[in-house]
Amino acid sequence: MLGLGLGLTACAPREYLTPRGLADIQARDPSLQMIRVYASAKFIAVYSRGLGEAYDIERRQGAVVNTFEARRIEIPITRKLLGAILELERRNDRLLVWVSFDSECREQSCAFAFIETEDGLYRLYQTPVIENYAEPFVYRKRISRRKRMKKTKVFSRSRSEPVYFTTRGITASVALEIKKQERVEVETITVDNKGVPGEIIVDPEANP
Repeated sequence: MLGLGLGLTACAPREYLTPRGLADIQARDPSLQMIRVYASAKFIAVYSRGLGEAYDIERRQGAVVNTFEARRIEIPITRKLLGAILELERRNDRLLVWVSFDSECREQSCAFAFIETEDGLYRLYQTPVIENYAEPFVYRKRISRRKRMKKTKVFSRSRSEPVYFTTRGITASVALEIKKQERVEVETITVDNKGVPGEIIVDPEANP
């Protein structure tokens, strides 16, 4: 008697999105509506806006007090946050990937841009512009002076566009990643043995 079984194992590790990987995805999902991308590390974009300045005299000590008012907007993008690819664009012979990390963002104006670098990755290149706010400071993992990122070239002699990198301590950036699930399907055939009946007698004089 035969028995059939199907074994299925699956895992979804993360890997960097590369030009070859993006081409494979486009072959299966030309509009890029199904694929989701992730940031390789958490980063925070911090926008600031000055609201004014006031002068006063402190009564007890007669000191001049300057009061500065400001407003700040923080946009954290975590590693677990799913991003959708809105659009692909060519810039100086490099592919630019516009990514939305918010379901309400469907335009470039609110999206983050990641550009192809010479090492075959898509690194953070541009942050959204918020009206009446200065260009943001961008931090990797947490808001700290040592974690602030600035635009620089991955390879100093290359013609590639500058991307965000930390400039203090260990040099690091933020790139796009994807989850890649691998499935292994194994067809199992089970053969049931019937056993040997006890009444079968082996002839002791038979040749071995």
